[in-house]
Amino acid sequence: MSVEFSPPTNIPTGINPTVVITADLNRDGNLDLVTNFADTNTQVNTSGKTGVSVLLGNGTGQFGAAQNYAIERSSPNLLYQQFQQAIEEQFQQYQKFIQSLPPGAVVPPFNPPTNPYSPTLINPVTIQTIATADVNRDGKVDIITAGTLNVTEPQGSFSISKQRSVISVLQGDGVGGVGPATNFLIDGVESAGSIAIADFNSDGNVDLASVHSGAYILGGNPALRQQVSILSGDGKGNFGNERVLSVGQNTAGIVAADFNGDGRSDLAISTFNLYSYSSSANITVLLADGTNEFTSAGTFPANLGGADLLVADLNGDGRLDLASAGGFLLGDGTGKFGAPVYSSTSAPLVAGDFNGDGRLDFATGVSGGYGPGGVSVLLGNGAGNYSYPAQVTSGATPLDIATGDFNKDGKLDLVTVGYVSGTLLSVALNATTSSDALVITADVIDASSETSGGLKLDLAKKTLQLGAISQTLNGSYGSIRGTVQADQISGSKGKETIDGIAGNDVIVGLDGNDRLNGGFGNDTLTGGKGKDTFTFMSDGLNYQTIPFNRSFGVDKITDFTPGQDKIELYRDLVD
Repeated sequence: MSVEFSPPTNIPTGINPTVVITADLNRDGNLDLVTNFADTNTQVNTSGKTGVSVLLGNGTGQFGAAQNYAIERSSPNLLYQQFQQAIEEQFQQYQKFIQSLPPGAVVPPFNPPTNPYSPTLINPVTIQTIATADVNRDGKVDIITAGTLNVTEPQGSFSISKQRSVISVLQGDGVGGVGPATNFLIDGVESAGSIAIADFNSDGNVDLASVHSGAYILGGNPALRQQVSILSGDGKGNFGNERVLSVGQNTAGIVAADFNGDGRSDLAISTFNLYSYSSSANITVLLADGTNEFTSAGTFPANLGGADLLVADLNGDGRLDLASAGGFLLGDGTGKFGAPVYSSTSAPLVAGDFNGDGRLDFATGVSGGYGPGGVSVLLGNGAGNYSYPAQVTSGATPLDIATGDFNKDGKLDLVTVGYVSGTLLSVALNATTSSDALVITADVIDASSETSGGLKLDLAKKTLQLGAISQTLNGSYGSIRGTVQADQISGSKGKETIDGIAGNDVIVGLDGNDRLNGGFGNDTLTGGKGKDTFTFMSDGLNYQTIPFNRSFGVDKITDFTPGQDKIELYRDLVD
């Protein structure tokens, strides 16, 4: 089935949102939105501050006005203290002076200068990530953020500004509001980015794990970019007893899940080489023993990138897999993962069943550069194969994306924060109907969005069958795209480009100078008469090359003619 979304609706919120999540904060059964703001302009209640914005949903796809909650940390202003100390020293000198005056002399008044500094500094928190959990076990949803804080610390007779990682907790009141933020400084991570929430020490309380955001910080501490910081919760909303684990490479993302089936929450961390981000990206898996101790299950080459690390069963084998920008790794149920399977996903990334066929799909951001972007959906077949991305919304280039059923119609909708001439919060409602996905134009037959069944097509006999669709063809078609299921595609006497997309396909070019591409899966390719080109492992829609390896399937050419036909093999060009 295909997938469709309504045009995005922009929703007013705070300035410069970069993160968005969904949760039911007021316990009314409707999903609400939580995003961040970083207000450098003049706006009521938020000027010069950072924090989170809460937008309560009404269950129809609409959301109320943003309620803004600042996240900041007060600290003594050392410049104020130093100025006051200078005044005190001047007063002591004044007292010595008047004591030295002869009897009867006129005593001048002491007129100290006005201290231009505030006694207290208000330091806003730069937010990288937002999550929710019940941290104090009162049955209400609380908000947790991870980010950085500039703190002023003494250094001799001077004060310096230093960046510190911080976890902020805003406890929910159960009716949609939250209280003031409580901040917990982290020593083991330089710039807190992704966070994972689970009970790592088996005490029944929510714990937190955080990693570095992946950003390069001039003059920072490289060791702190390669560590995981774990904070234990006390069940009252407080976090401490920091435990630091080193993973040996710069971190970007983290998720918690039970990867080996022992009932404990393990960790998966995406890592990368600072100087070669995409080609050196790995996934490190740490298995938990339930007492806050972890052992490594291995570091698995991924060649994927980004902090959007997702956990799901992508191929229906009951074992958890990992997905990130560019592809996914299939798990074996023991905490180990296989070779990466590449896809046309990018960051940001979210998973869900968007067309209602019971199979997991991906929604991913589309970059528009300085122009409009949007969201594309890749439909899954339940066996680990995904369709080409089909753009379903246009508008801002997404910085973050989340999903949920906002209008309670049983379909997953999308919410994004993105940039196009300013940052926007946008909601797109799912408008998918139960129909087979097939596009037929004057020269193209495209079934790449269909996931529930394979395409049976014979251009010579002019017959087509796809699910409930069975029809006779009238035109001549030069470009054919199959489905992610097993297809049977046979060409005509003309010149055709046939792409099986995925699945174990049988493709016959017949006569003509044809171009055949089996795509993913174990395919059988027959060129027939003519000068045919057999293409392996290319993603022609997105002009990306994919590594040539057996994890994508083993194809068979039945009639290769030396000197006439040719084979195109694509290798990974990012080495």
